[in-house]
Amino acid sequence: MRQIIEDAAPAGIKLMVFETYRSQERQTALFHQGATKLRTVGVHCFGLACDLVKDVNGQPSWKGNFSFLKQLAETNGLIWGGDWGNDTVIHSFVDADHVQRINVSDQAKLFNLSWYPGDDYDPIVVT
Repeated sequence: MRQIIEDAAPAGIKLMVFETYRSQERQTALFHQGATKLRTVGVHCFGLACDLVKDVNGQPSWKGNFSFLKQLAETNGLIWGGDWGNDTVIHSFVDADHVQRINVSDQAKLFNLSWYPGDDYDPIVVT
């Protein structure tokens, strides 16, 4: 995350980490507030996701375009929630301030607790 924040700075974009780990209780609260469309916590629960927001005078902001995160995420070996690692598909769920260290195709094995990505795992390469 530090590298993405550093890489965004020359373009005049100041970012901050807003949330990494998220419990089911927090996810439920966000769902009821309308802040997320997902009722059940996903990759955040496993410590493999991060929401990066714009830093506007020290305050988090979700305003504006976050498409710049695509290249920053991919350069740093992460999947961007704007296209979930596949920009040839129109996605019904877009989470433009979200990056994660797991490909969507591997999430089912993570969620059923049969697998966790090792240090050599590359989410950009679909196996």
